[in-house]
Amino acid sequence: IQRELFNTIGNIAYEQRQIICGDSANFQGDERDVIFLSMVDSNEGDGVLRLRSDDANEDAYKKRYNVAASRAKDQLWVINSLDEENSLQAGDLRRGLLSYAKNPQAYKQTIVQIQQQADSIFEEEVAKALVSKGFHIVQQWEVGAYRIDMVAVYKNRKIAIECDGERYHSGEDKILEDMQRQTILERLGWKFIRIRGSEYFADPENTINRVADLLLNYGIKYEDNFTATSVNRDTELLQR
Repeated sequence: IQRELFNTIGNIAYEQRQIICGDSANFQGDERDVIFLSMVDSNEGDGVLRLRSDDANEDAYKKRYNVAASRAKDQLWVINSLDEENSLQAGDLRRGLLSYAKNPQAYKQTIVQIQQQADSIFEEEVAKALVSKGFHIVQQWEVGAYRIDMVAVYKNRKIAIECDGERYHSGEDKILEDMQRQTILERLGWKFIRIRGSEYFADPENTINRVADLLLNYGIKYEDNFTATSVNRDTELLQR
């Protein structure tokens, strides 16, 4: 790419426009007005490509990915050869970026819905974090006379997630009420994951990772929380 640019615009223009070609390591601590990010890959078999997620085993990849996707001050152009629906698994960082690039408004609308349905900042932050990881989250799930803060869903599996904030879940009477309610729902087959507000705000990343690990162990796999369909973005700049 660098050689093609030298041949097309010349070395002087290349330097004047402060162009850099390279991988994410070349842009660590740096920014550019416009970033062209290449995501070219091919699927040699019949299945999907290997999952690239943000779990602990992929930490180095996640850091490189975050640098590559966050260096643009004005525009990020994603050039790719991937069919994210068929070649990439739900929860794959690449699939998330490609879906977002197709329709940035879809994710923003999901975030707005989370904010509207959350009873507290605590619930809002947890729901956004789990959605960003690729889990399908439904807030304020009603079961008879009860309501669950949020439920993680995958196919026919459902896991209840309760956010125990200090404001609404403290005090002996409230704790007893919560436990009685959980016992009744567990008799109906529900499984619960509880998150203490003090735990989350002390260490949000590790708390969400703990919850994500529990969800995966329960069989709740990554599943896109929104459908990112292509939108009409036929602009003069795009044509150029």
